[in-house]
Amino acid sequence: MISIFSEFIPAFDECDESLAGGKTTELLEVLKVDLILGPTCNRPAVIASALASYYNIPILEWGLTTSQELADRKRFTTSVPFSVNSYSLALAIRSTLLQFEWSQYVYLYSNDGDNEKCESLKNDIQVNTDYYIGNRSRHVATCARDAPVTHVKMLNF
Repeated sequence: MISIFSEFIPAFDECDESLAGGKTTELLEVLKVDLILGPTCNRPAVIASALASYYNIPILEWGLTTSQELADRKRFTTSVPFSVNSYSLALAIRSTLLQFEWSQYVYLYSNDGDNEKCESLKNDIQVNTDYYIGNRSRHVATCARDAPVTHVKMLNF
């Protein structure tokens, strides 16, 4: 089997934006990599993807990268997200509500060990359900800290 990659270079950002920016810059400027696989968290992925676009190097985000922001093809020209984003999740929730003629839902989300993910997911779902449902809805959306359930959203059509 022929491998197109001669070397894999691990660089862990620990889901930290500053660390991701520094490690991405090192990979691009110093080590001159041909491709980046990661980061696995939203905010670090935004920074790494912006840098990869600037250097015209492909970046394949995966793991917990669900932010709709990463789907912006004009901003992140070399980005290839491998995760279902929260835009798709919002559309799935909307479609389910319409299919079953439901008028309310509660979205429960635990961010145990990942405070950043809840905010990104909550905001993306809020924006997308507002856009597709409009003024016919009422929402309650919160991200609590240090609690097992951190996201509740209720809609009325």
